Amino acid sequence: MKKILLLSLAIGLASGEASFAQGPLKIGTVDMQRAFKEYNKTKDAETKINDAKNAAKKEYDERAEKSLLSFPFSSFSLLTQFSAFALSGG
Repeated sequence: MKKILLLSLAIGLASGEASFAQGPLKIGTVDMQRAFKEYNKTKDAETKINDAKNAAKKEYDERAEKSLLSFPFSSFSLLTQFSAFALSGG
């Protein structure tokens, strides 16, 4: 039992001395935003995302235009008719 206690005490002292011998603690920082922007795969991913976004916007615009063309009156025409009706006192 004494051998184990002495061995653990010796290891504890040795590890304590080793940590003091290393010198002062140095801390570094990483600018993650800069690292992310400069990573080459980031640009590829941004290009893919922008292409998908543009395709979705184009599809949305085409559907919106198609639905407006299928409606008998455009929203501007309805607004003009309502304004004329309201101004005439009707």
